[in-house]
Amino acid sequence: MSSAQDCRGVWTKECAPGGSGTSIDPEAREEMRAYRAYKKNFDAGLKLYHKSQPMAALPYFQEALRYRPNDQAARWYVGHCPEVARAIELSGLAEQAWNAGNYDLAIQYEMQVLALDPGIDNGRLADFQGKRAAALDAAKRNPPVGRAASVKGDVYWLTSAGRKVKIKDNDPIIFNARIETGNGARLQVILLDETMFTVGPGSDMVIDEFVYDPATSAGKVSARIAKGTFRFISGKVVRKDPDSMKIKLHCGELGIRGTDVEVSVEKDGSGSIRLYSGEVDLTKNNGERVYLNAGEMVAFSSDGSVGTPTTMSDMNRRRNDLNERYASGARFK
Repeated sequence: MSSAQDCRGVWTKECAPGGSGTSIDPEAREEMRAYRAYKKNFDAGLKLYHKSQPMAALPYFQEALRYRPNDQAARWYVGHCPEVARAIELSGLAEQAWNAGNYDLAIQYEMQVLALDPGIDNGRLADFQGKRAAALDAAKRNPPVGRAASVKGDVYWLTSAGRKVKIKDNDPIIFNARIETGNGARLQVILLDETMFTVGPGSDMVIDEFVYDPATSAGKVSARIAKGTFRFISGKVVRKDPDSMKIKLHCGELGIRGTDVEVSVEKDGSGSIRLYSGEVDLTKNNGERVYLNAGEMVAFSSDGSVGTPTTMSDMNRRRNDLNERYASGARFK
């Protein structure tokens, strides 16, 4: 056959030197077409796989394997894609559980991830386990002081690392934890001594002191308010000792005595105090005291100055408005 390759090779005899044509052998042509189809599908699948889209990649690897049934790489990806997809799903569930404060469930999910695809874990299980141990240690040092009786919308407490943990109905309220509420959110808290307060939207506060002896009802309650709207109904601690509850504000410290009171604080530290029943006194930063009686209100400025108490002419209307706005919270009598 002249100097041409065998007819089973790439070239026909017409393609041999001095031949009359440039045709490719039909079998070689088919092999080349199959390879190109394989390569196109394999590369497309690989691109999606590396974008963490294994189930989108799977049909491409299956098609690549159809063109090259013995290809080990395509076969491996066809078998591996469903496992990776499940591992990615579990990884997301682990993250959700962790953010919700369910550390044990997060670790369970992450252990399943590790069993399916160790590469996806990337050391996160060990990280979860370490953080869980730290959280348990912190819980021992900062025990619950009450519970979230009612939660509406996005309500969180912030960890020391700045991570937000969502608060749900009946979750414990931790001593010295910073609590934040989102736009339109509400939180009603009942402390162990039955002190009740409702936190409005866009609020930021910390319960920074809570001591309570249920046998004698003796103790202390203190909260620090940065911004937002709050309603307080004092509990057993205040009934035992009227000086035992303090609310820390930008302008001073508010003492609550058997009281239903509303406190509003703006971002700049200004705000107002409205007293519906009982008594309160505000110790200003310079040591002077301002006293409020039921039906009075007082405003304070961002510079810490405090105005003169005035009578709330619209107290009943405002009380009704508050009860409508905080339908899930404690109601004023």
